[in-house]
Amino acid sequence: RARVLRDASGGWRFDSLSEIVSRCVKTENPGWRRIVVFCDNAGADVMGMVILARALAAVGGDDTKVALVANTHAALNDVTHAELCGFLWSAAGGGGEGPADPVLAAQMERGRVTAVPGGQFSTLLDLNRTGPELNAWVEEEFRSVPAGEEWLVVFDGMGRGLESNWNPAPYFKDGVNALNLAMVKSEINARRLGAEVYDCVVKLSVGGSK
Repeated sequence: RARVLRDASGGWRFDSLSEIVSRCVKTENPGWRRIVVFCDNAGADVMGMVILARALAAVGGDDTKVALVANTHAALNDVTHAELCGFLWSAAGGGGEGPADPVLAAQMERGRVTAVPGGQFSTLLDLNRTGPELNAWVEEEFRSVPAGEEWLVVFDGMGRGLESNWNPAPYFKDGVNALNLAMVKSEINARRLGAEVYDCVVKLSVGGSK
């Protein structure tokens, strides 16, 4: 628990939270206009990513769009696209199951928060092998918001954000932001990253940097 709680004086092992907050509270053009969130596990993890998507869409304003991306096919306990669609529908109040979230419902209705299949079936993420639906969504959004500092790519979880895509910045277009969100849960990864088990990762990087 001590490693998860953020010490204001020292922060987490990999800690870009202050940069993210500063970006989100800017007076002009806060947040990002186009966001791709690669979701990890089903259950609490995907609930957190939906909350994050809802918040980022609200911060950026009416022109912001967020794509929640999940595996097309099952892999261990990772959420699938079909499961994610069902969860979003329920969270927004679909079918009258539980309290409706009018903010999320409005964002989904306007296409500001949407679920997109990633085309993959692995606990890791290979950005060279994303599926046609995700590629089409990104290409379409590039027409209105070219790749650059108004784009954010979020890698959720150890498989997508630590064991793969740990240092994506050199491979991204200049200015594109990458956010790795995870907890270090294995000794192997802890040693590789110079960290300790249960260290938290909130790491923001910028495309074109090394």
